[in-house]
Amino acid sequence: MVSTTVEKLSPTRAKLTITVTPDELKPSIEHAYKHIAEQVSIPGFRKGKVPPPIIDQRVGRAEVLNHAVSEGLERLYRDAANAEKLRPLGRSSRFRSTTASRSRSRPRRSDRMRSRPSSRTCAAASARS
Repeated sequence: MVSTTVEKLSPTRAKLTITVTPDELKPSIEHAYKHIAEQVSIPGFRKGKVPPPIIDQRVGRAEVLNHAVSEGLERLYRDAANAEKLRPLGRSSRFRSTTASRSRSRPRRSDRMRSRPSSRTCAAASARS
């Protein structure tokens, strides 16, 4: 459920705080994956056909969330203003979004794979000695 709070700053100004759960942001996240998949060029995949785990690995989950929040922000702002019976005189230029991420107890698989030396490196090191 979208949670909205309004803080009156002056008779003509108000601060609107909108809190969105991940479930409500899910359609925007799916749209962000599709949009990013159409833009990136990753070897082995056609444009628009890159699966979400590969996008997370190559582009980063933070970028996907940033795209989803920035795309959904206008809709959320408009809905919250209507729900609070506010009449915006213009579009706010002070949008600030914060996303809470879960802390990972284990490093990502891609991070673990990078930390291991490859067999070529080991063979090259033994050939030098």
